[in-house]
Amino acid sequence: MAELPKTQVERMLKKYSGMRVSSDAVDELVDVLEEVAMSLGSTSVDLAATAKRKTVTIEDVKVAVKQM
Repeated sequence: MAELPKTQVERMLKKYSGMRVSSDAVDELVDVLEEVAMSLGSTSVDLAATAKRKTVTIEDVKVAVKQM
């Protein structure tokens, strides 16, 4: 699985919380975000395939998000 940059995730957490963030918290959030991204991607691909398209569209992604 492709890994999100931990430094970017840590930066986002610090920016929006104003708190210090442990490396364990960053690692866990990266894992969760990757799982969510994989799930959304898979659902988006399934939606495009069901519509007999070879291209995933923004609408496929929006529908996948609503189905979460």
